Amino acid sequence: MSINKIQGGDAMQAFGASLAKQWFPSAHKPLVIYFKGDLGSGKTTLVQGLLAELGVSEVVTSPTYTLVEQYDADVGLISHLDLYRLEQPSDIVALGFEDIYTSSALILIEWPAKAIQHLPQPNYFIECLYTDHDERSVIISRAT
Repeated sequence: MSINKIQGGDAMQAFGASLAKQWFPSAHKPLVIYFKGDLGSGKTTLVQGLLAELGVSEVVTSPTYTLVEQYDADVGLISHLDLYRLEQPSDIVALGFEDIYTSSALILIEWPAKAIQHLPQPNYFIECLYTDHDERSVIISRAT
């Protein structure tokens, strides 16, 4: 487990980029990462940095309302899910998660607890916590 103090949005994006450099191109595919943290704790900002480093040039926003956003990147297809608004755990099936899992090189899942019984085991857990108004703690642990 690593605990990282991050000061500001630019630093959070830079930290996401550093994770991309660390995990790719040698990552087991698909690489599945669960994100935990309160609204506004920096999860999507971290994802933005990670995806930018992997060659995504599109604007990356939280898929809060669409539930799934997909991006073509240098490593292959990246799927970013935000399950915050998922009404029932079984609704993940209607999103076509089986196809997402088999076609993606990287799967980033915010709010995985909403459908945990229908999701694959992650490779990493990332938790973003408020420290103060501009500082966050980012805790990263490998799944066992």
